[in-house]
Amino acid sequence: MLNLCVFLDIMVKSRHFEEMLTGAFDGVLGLLVRVGRSLPVAVKMMIPKAWQNDKNMNPQRKALYEYCSALMEPWDGHLLMVGTLEPHCTETDCSQVGSMLLTVGGLCLDHEALKQQCSLARSLASGLRIKRLNSKKLWDLLIYLHGLALPSLGCQSIIPTAAVNHLTTATVTHHHSTVTMATKKGCDPNGIFSGMVFFLIDNGVQRRRLQIWKQKLTQMGAILEEEEQDTLSPKVTHLLATDSSSLQLKFSPKILRRFKGVILLYQWLEDSLKLGEKVNEESYRIQFNDNFADGPKSKSVDKRQKTSPTPNNSQSSKSTEKHESSSRINPIGALDASLPYHPPDLNANITQIFGKLINIYRALGDDRRSFSYYKAIPVIERLPFKIESVDQVKDLPAIGKSMQDHIHEIVTTGKLSKLEHFESDEKVRTISLFGEVWGVGPATALKLYERGHRNLDDLKNDATLTNSQQLGLKYFEDIRTRIPRDEVQEMERLLQRAAEDVLPGVSVVCGGSFRRGKATCGDMDIIITHPDGKSHIGFLTKYVKHLKDMNFLREDLVFSIHSEQGTNFGVDTYFGLCTYPGRELRHRIDLKVYPKDIYTFGLIHWTGNDVVNRRLRILAEHKGFRLDDTGLFPATHSSGGKKVSASTSLKFNSEKEVFEFLGFPWLEPHERNI
Repeated sequence: MLNLCVFLDIMVKSRHFEEMLTGAFDGVLGLLVRVGRSLPVAVKMMIPKAWQNDKNMNPQRKALYEYCSALMEPWDGHLLMVGTLEPHCTETDCSQVGSMLLTVGGLCLDHEALKQQCSLARSLASGLRIKRLNSKKLWDLLIYLHGLALPSLGCQSIIPTAAVNHLTTATVTHHHSTVTMATKKGCDPNGIFSGMVFFLIDNGVQRRRLQIWKQKLTQMGAILEEEEQDTLSPKVTHLLATDSSSLQLKFSPKILRRFKGVILLYQWLEDSLKLGEKVNEESYRIQFNDNFADGPKSKSVDKRQKTSPTPNNSQSSKSTEKHESSSRINPIGALDASLPYHPPDLNANITQIFGKLINIYRALGDDRRSFSYYKAIPVIERLPFKIESVDQVKDLPAIGKSMQDHIHEIVTTGKLSKLEHFESDEKVRTISLFGEVWGVGPATALKLYERGHRNLDDLKNDATLTNSQQLGLKYFEDIRTRIPRDEVQEMERLLQRAAEDVLPGVSVVCGGSFRRGKATCGDMDIIITHPDGKSHIGFLTKYVKHLKDMNFLREDLVFSIHSEQGTNFGVDTYFGLCTYPGRELRHRIDLKVYPKDIYTFGLIHWTGNDVVNRRLRILAEHKGFRLDDTGLFPATHSSGGKKVSASTSLKFNSEKEVFEFLGFPWLEPHERNI
């Protein structure tokens, strides 16, 4: 079998690309192109097995393979085409989706951050210099695939990045058998940048980085506008630049003053991509004053600069002045639902500790304390400065005296004694671990500890575990694994098609963190209804059977049917484990089927997040109602004086109507990560 290793060995020994053996890499590329593959796609199909698990491979050469593979999307199919020294092609089984990205350790890199980390781990340039891979044809392939310009390595030929469109399903006949190539994921029409039109100013931006940004934007629903004779199209909603001076070089003040959209620093895009959601634009706006019209010599001041962790960028300012300036420049109101998002991770040293405390208190059954940390984290994450003194956070919402004491200890010592105490306490540590098993609540975790169990292996022999808990234990690591957004999107489409097969016209929406625009999801919350208000009855039983026949649903955790008897407001529920097509890794999935008249409440509840849902419930209580996923019910008083709820919910046609009725500012799904 000839893979890319052999191809490069041949090329190193050969002076010219065209002198390679007949039927080798070039010949296979030609065949793939002839059967309908684009050149970049053909290259992708040749790379997968080239460098994985070869411990003897030269590190510089390996860097080239990692570079070519790691920046690509995961391979979707089960079959690969490979070349041989014989004048024909064959196929080889690829046991795991994404195996083109398998690293030496066997890790499947199907997450953008990991792929980028892998691609930058070694020096591509040094490897190319050492091996003297100067073939123009190879360079053209790399440039065509990634839009790269590498003049420092002697490559002057730059081919514009083609619209390397996503794979379309194609069939290749081979030895009287049919090989179907998988479909590559398309752009996400509901991505976090959906409906936005961008113009990217390239001044001061590396070509490669610009290409990556463009790719990410289009993948997540954005439209890119090209330059038209130094003017800005009225379609453009967002103009991105490195700083105000790059604006000055690109467009005249007259054009910019006429521009009706938003001008932002590229850092806004970077932070949005990191967080998996659009961060608030306010702190990233590029402002220019009247002096801007005087020409390039005038100095423009960005409203926000990333170079300093504090809002005050004067190097001569004292620390205390920075702290005071932080509070003045970035006032935060009492309702943190309206808080602007700011760059993430500036205070990760605090939020990571609080996150651990959330899990511990949840496992201990202390929801009140757990939720207090849950509320504090997004407030701290939004801060555009690194906390250096507790005085900076005294007036922030959700940061009470106890939280302030924690922050002071973390800032001054780098640790929190409360967390260290919990982590050193065997009982707390063990109960927290058991509480992470699906189906094991705080009370059960405590009982398991009292029976003498101290680790997950101990639980395997406990006969008191229910079937659901046993499954949660068996697939403990699988369930903890985050699911990339593109895979969730693909599974949502699969679920929609399967539902349509069972019941035409049915509505299937993936809620939770996916609907909120997050880059990864812990599980999938599927909300289902039918517009006629009656066909949903009995649907879930047929739907689950169909999904099992497809080998998508694998194990059942909870299955309850109420629509046929009219109990529990007619809501049918299925909790289970599913698998991404072609893979055995289990993911948690919840299916909830609602009658049409209460579907809006189910959609709000299962979209989240917890903070939004809690605030909506509190507002409902203040107005004399009770809110849950089945409706908004007027609260009345029984003869004994106790508050009870009416059995009939108010009717609303949309989520927005519910928000407005309760007096809560309307938030699009992607804005509900508060």
